[in-house]
Amino acid sequence: MNKLTISLSLLLLFSHTADGQSVSGKFLFEQGKMININIKIKSTVTQQPMGNAIDFTADGSAMHRYKVTANTADYTTLQHDAYKMTFQFEGMGQKRSFDSDNEKDMAGQFGDHVKKILGTKFEMTIDPFGIVTIIRPEKIEPVIADELQAIVLNMLKDITDIVYPPQKGEASFFKILPASETVKGESWTDS
Repeated sequence: MNKLTISLSLLLLFSHTADGQSVSGKFLFEQGKMININIKIKSTVTQQPMGNAIDFTADGSAMHRYKVTANTADYTTLQHDAYKMTFQFEGMGQKRSFDSDNEKDMAGQFGDHVKKILGTKFEMTIDPFGIVTIIRPEKIEPVIADELQAIVLNMLKDITDIVYPPQKGEASFFKILPASETVKGESWTDS
């Protein structure tokens, strides 16, 4: 009976210790690591010119990555680039698809704009909590498109905007935890 009581006491102590562990909001990056991200979007827009409803749909994805180029206890420097974009668009009786890995697509109507998007790179330094402290370049000029391209690219804004860096003092892509320690079961709100 004593062995059972001791075993149950130890089990309760270990389970309470495991539940009470806290997690810091600090990031741990490994220098030289590549962090790959794939963003997917489905978008539908309805316009009503002259009383007629026209639906536009777009499905797209973008692949981008951050390379950890410097890492200390106080900061992490990351180089960002986008390397692949695909989408399918349907609207006004037209169907279009695009894949940046396809040479024919890159030579077509959307190719120049996607080349500019994929050719845009930036470097940012963040503090241990994911707040941007340095950004290079500080500003990236937006890609200008004709009317049809603008409709498609605006519907895919969440994947085309990955090339625009956050501003100094703003949260980076990696700012997902609160700055204070959290414990299991605790919640927080952020925007």
